[in-house]
Formats: sequence, C-alpha cells, structure tokens
Amino acid sequence: MSGDSRSVEISKEALAELAHQAALRVEGVADLYLPPMEGIAMRLRRDFIHKGVRVAQEGGNWKLTLFVRAEYGADLQALARSLKSEVREYVEGLAGVSVGEVDVWVEDVVIPAGDKSRG
Repeated sequence: MSGDSRSVEISKEALAELAHQAALRVEGVADLYLPPMEGIAMRLRRDFIHKGVRVAQEGGNWKLTLFVRAEYGADLQALARSLKSEVREYVEGLAGVSVGEVDVWVEDVVIPAGDKSRG
C-alpha cells in the first residue's frame, strides 16, 4: 500500500533464531555454542544471547555475534567469511532489517565421533 506508515518489529529472539538457522547451513559449522561461564557473564551484563547468537542493536542496525563450534579440518578464516556473508544475507532477506555487523567467535573445534585418527 502506498503511503502506508505501519511498521513491523521483530524480536531479538527471532533474529537470533534466523542467524542460528543460517549459520547451521554453512559447511564447516558443527553447531553454535556458548560456554556456560561466558553465557552467565554476558547475561549479567544484560546481553541478549539465544542459541549461541548474541543480538544487539546499534543505531538503526543490528549486530550479531556468532559463537561457533567448527568442524575439524575447516579453514577457519574462510568459515568466518562465509558465516558473515550468509548470515547477513539470510537475516536481512527474511526479516527485512539492516544487519550492520556479524562477528564470529570460534569457541571450539569438534572432531567427528568415531574419528580415531585425529586424537
């Protein structure tokens, strides 16, 4: 509708869920995870964290921080670049919001179960 001034607001939880979905689609991501002690510290600072994604609003843009467990053997720099691009595109496309920054923290590297050659 032309001239329609109504807007839709999206929750931080919904943005975190979309970012989580997008991240799990990227090759080399085992999962998103935040160690319990770090999670407690962030919650004490009133950071919003859901499913390994911290969501903050900075001006008119959203900032997403992903806490990732990477698969063993993944090129971590390439993984971070892919995550930044894919998550931004997915969240902006589905939620219609502006994502200003996507940060990636690799919290752990996961060796596949049953792979005895790498331990």
